[in-house]
Amino acid sequence: MEVLIISGIAIGFFLLILLLGKKNKLRADRFLVIYLSFFIFNHGYSYLELSGALDASPWMILGKGFYLLGAPLFFYYIYALTREKPLNLKVYGFTLLPFLLYAITFFYYYLKGFDETIQVRSGLLYINNELSAIWTGFVILFHLSDPFYIAWFYFLLREYKEKINTSLSFTDHIHLNWLNVLFYVWIFSAVILFPFSILSIGLRWIPITLLQALLQLSNVIFIFIAGYYGFRQTSVFSDLVVIPERNKEINSSAYQRSGLTKEQATEYHARLLALMSQKKPYLNGELSAHDLAKELTISINHLSQVLNQEQKQNFFDFVNSYRVKEVQEKMTTSQFDNYTLLAIALESGFNSKTSFNTIFKKFTHQTPSRYYQMVKAGKSI
Repeated sequence: MEVLIISGIAIGFFLLILLLGKKNKLRADRFLVIYLSFFIFNHGYSYLELSGALDASPWMILGKGFYLLGAPLFFYYIYALTREKPLNLKVYGFTLLPFLLYAITFFYYYLKGFDETIQVRSGLLYINNELSAIWTGFVILFHLSDPFYIAWFYFLLREYKEKINTSLSFTDHIHLNWLNVLFYVWIFSAVILFPFSILSIGLRWIPITLLQALLQLSNVIFIFIAGYYGFRQTSVFSDLVVIPERNKEINSSAYQRSGLTKEQATEYHARLLALMSQKKPYLNGELSAHDLAKELTISINHLSQVLNQEQKQNFFDFVNSYRVKEVQEKMTTSQFDNYTLLAIALESGFNSKTSFNTIFKKFTHQTPSRYYQMVKAGKSI
């Protein structure tokens, strides 16, 4: 147990030093610095608690309340990472309110004084040998906190992916998988370990040391992923105009305030298809919706409307469908016989082998190598 706590502190310090030395910090990096600092401080408290140094101290109660700070501080980081606009001050107040109420309650009893009727046991407050009703409420709040933020985390990630798909034609430099891993690690620690806490604390069927070890292990994994990949994360929203993802069930009323008539939409759509066919802007591996709208001399919102209503595609799929067709054409052209598949993909606007394989299979339902073999064999596809 002590090894896990010390390991967590060491990893936290290492990642914090790396992050502080990072040049061109993102807005999200500042929140990650705060979260890593809190993680180190909170694990230091856990070490003192484990050593027994706080057993007879009422301050142990306040330390338990730090649990209500972890999820909000991490939420601020994820919000800054996936949103271009700062968080509303009211949201800060709402998310910090549970800890503030906890701290106020603690100081009320601390100033009132502890005696035979008001006692501290294992970081909980007992009045007349019974768990305080207020502290019972806080214990329930502890268990509700993580599921609440997990749900919020999920919606942030989902909306983030949708925004990327409507604004960019590439995701090679935008790493989302590590956020997905964090999401599942958080679910494991909050949901999977919840029954363990009942069996351990409530029914005492499982040693509490096992529960604490599992929690610390998940914390160490969580902080390593958050810190390491957070350090590597590049800016997503710089020079990027983000447009909202429309409902898949396209409804004309959703765009009635845009000012774009049906005739204009048809005209813009024709111009868009002509541009894609003649100038082939999709060969630019970092083409964005902002770039394409500028080339068409229309607003980015009108481009989004045209793609959704006329093309029935988001920006990401629209551009990459042209890249896939470009690859297919080059596969049948003798000029590219000596090119590798990756070279053909790069010539067609793809930025990496991974994205090429994934996107090509999405549109053709075959791997690039299998498709190319069939082309070379002269089979109809």
